[in-house]
Amino acid sequence: MNIGTNSFPGPDMKKLIAISMMTLLLAACGKTLDGTYADQTGAAEITFKGNTLEMMGMEVEYKIEDNKVKIEKDGAKVTILTIKDGDTLVLPMVGELKKK
Repeated sequence: MNIGTNSFPGPDMKKLIAISMMTLLLAACGKTLDGTYADQTGAAEITFKGNTLEMMGMEVEYKIEDNKVKIEKDGAKVTILTIKDGDTLVLPMVGELKKK
């Protein structure tokens, strides 16, 4: 069946898809958190600035992969937090940290 010269996916649609995919990849690579997150008691608090996080007086670089905040320790990537949504992180054995 010949639909004609405007059949899907045409060259314009392929360009649109390629540009969309590149934009998504670039956005995912550059994702960072910003601000301070704390549990409801205030005992656990983490502050994010750019690609670094501060926790218990330590400042380390982090990366976000698969909705997880990871740091490198002795050459191995360690997951320390899970991103639940834009305002909530989950810290194992502590629970949810909400953005202040």
